[in-house]
Amino acid sequence: MKACFVIVLGLAAAGAQADFRYGYYRAERWGLTGENVGVGNCTIEDFEDVNLAAGLQVKVTTGNTTYGPTSTLPSVYVTSVDNFGSAFLNSHYTGTAGLINTGTNQTRFYNDGNNWGDVELFFSPPVKVVAFSMYQRDVNTPLSINGVVVGDLGTLTGLPTSSTRGGYAIIIGDGE
Repeated sequence: MKACFVIVLGLAAAGAQADFRYGYYRAERWGLTGENVGVGNCTIEDFEDVNLAAGLQVKVTTGNTTYGPTSTLPSVYVTSVDNFGSAFLNSHYTGTAGLINTGTNQTRFYNDGNNWGDVELFFSPPVKVVAFSMYQRDVNTPLSINGVVVGDLGTLTGLPTSSTRGGYAIIIGDGE
């Protein structure tokens, strides 16, 4: 299975030169509210329907299919169904759904790397805090912010690789 390449675009800092703080909450805290994981009362996108929260767009690029940037997902991935095995069963953070790095937002045959790809998140207007849960991140994952690769997601945040629930990554824009 191909690793997810997470790209976060439009993450704002106070000025032109952005500084970022990174952190994570362990998988044991899975499903807690934004306030309980340190991101306050932010807008939450839980992917329970195809329409994304205002100002958020997603783009997924795989070897087989690309969609986006769009504020409408191609489908809702209900995590109680994985037609190709059990790798993504019950992978949702809250509710019953999630975002998966395929061109259809549904599971695909695991052993074809072209089925799996890169996820880009776009925010308009730019935001100061981005936080997301990670599931099935079993290899290193490059992180790009505002078009610049800043390093490995796990190294920056402390989020461990995991074949199940990895935890909840948090990125905060600071600086002048």
